[in-house]
Amino acid sequence: MKLTTSKKLGLDLVLLILMTLLYQKNIISMSFHEIGGLVLFGLFIIHLLFNRKWIKSITKRLFDKSIPIKTRISYILNVLLVICWCLVIISGIFISKVVFHFSVGGPWKLVHFSCAAFALILIGIHIGLHWNLISNSCKKPLKLLDKFKKPISIICIIFVLISGIYSMKNTNFIKWITMTFSVDTMSDSENHIRGAENNKPDNTNLNKEFNVQKEKGNENFSFMNVLKLLLNYGSIILMFSIFTHYIELVFINKNKTLLISKHSK
Repeated sequence: MKLTTSKKLGLDLVLLILMTLLYQKNIISMSFHEIGGLVLFGLFIIHLLFNRKWIKSITKRLFDKSIPIKTRISYILNVLLVICWCLVIISGIFISKVVFHFSVGGPWKLVHFSCAAFALILIGIHIGLHWNLISNSCKKPLKLLDKFKKPISIICIIFVLISGIYSMKNTNFIKWITMTFSVDTMSDSENHIRGAENNKPDNTNLNKEFNVQKEKGNENFSFMNVLKLLLNYGSIILMFSIFTHYIELVFINKNKTLLISKHSK
């Protein structure tokens, strides 16, 4: 089955929305967080299968000098994303309280949160590298706004950057990124492991904890909270996309200048 670019981008948009909804488990519910995470991983595999020809082709010729640097970066980025999401899913299974009931915690929580945070950055860079493809696909639907394209773009970029910086400060994003290198976090994980070795898990307490979280999630669920969640983590992703896109433009302009200077000599 051959998919058009618009259909592939539609799947990517579904992936992006579902992913951002999973970054705060108490907004909807723990059940949605865990089951949605498994669905997301399944969609991620489908996304890779749709692009298998490109993956196969680049894998064979990765060290070929004819392969552009951007393509190599994109390939390495995809590999890192696969590793990241595999670690998120594996760690998620170990700390599961609904689907698998393992509730191991300890270092697996550290892996889960850290990899989820790094995934935001990687996906942001991924979108930034495909910025032109996305913008070209949106030209027809947004044709009526062509006259106001520049001011709208400037307003949107400023809004995303301000919102992204604000969201980084007011969400757990920075905490999740830095906890990998935190001594306190590592010692907490070691204490958790020692405690697990000396004490048998109390299923009653785990069930009580889950019920409290479930009730809390239902209380927090509202359209505005869901919208805020999408805006918070979506703006962080798009902020890294904007940085990536403009860094790429700087390198493109630099290379053009070098080529012009060579031809002029």
